[in-house]
Amino acid sequence: MILGEKISEVRKLKKMTQKELAERLNVSDKVISKWETGKSLPDVETMLKLSEVLDVSISELYDCVGKTNTEKMEEYNEERIWQYKKYSIISSFLVFLSPVLFLFFVFFIDSFFLPHQITSIITIFLIALFLAMFVSGLLFQTTQFVRLYSYSKNKYYRAEYTRVLKKYGIIFLICLLLPILVFASVVITFNLLQ
Repeated sequence: MILGEKISEVRKLKKMTQKELAERLNVSDKVISKWETGKSLPDVETMLKLSEVLDVSISELYDCVGKTNTEKMEEYNEERIWQYKKYSIISSFLVFLSPVLFLFFVFFIDSFFLPHQITSIITIFLIALFLAMFVSGLLFQTTQFVRLYSYSKNKYYRAEYTRVLKKYGIIFLICLLLPILVFASVVITFNLLQ
């Protein structure tokens, strides 16, 4: 068990809030939160006070210092990152391409001299096809985002995973919103021209 977990566990056993513990140690509750999350460690003098307030031996607290959560110390998982990037690119491609291709084919089909019934059937087929592409892209992205986020939550390299999630999430959102804006502007322009 790492020190932060030990402090949190004993504090809760004593039915103390972070604020109550902080007041007894003459520190802020934010400091207690940082200790419990492993973002910082108490100094030697505070460790003595902490052992008194929590009624645990100083050696028990010091046994926790230097121990780390082995799950957090795992190596950076390039394979998971590559898998997320790959699916994110495919998802972005699908959500970007589906409305663009739909618009292209709808206007392209109108330029043929086909009977109205055949044009309607083709249009319905294209709507179903491109809607399936769009939904698949959303599902791929959401699934992969949740998988990588869940995996990285307690990892040592969480900041690196978060950076990748943000970067590819922004790319996906741009690919999602850009065709919608283009589609809306085409529809508005088309209505104005009529």
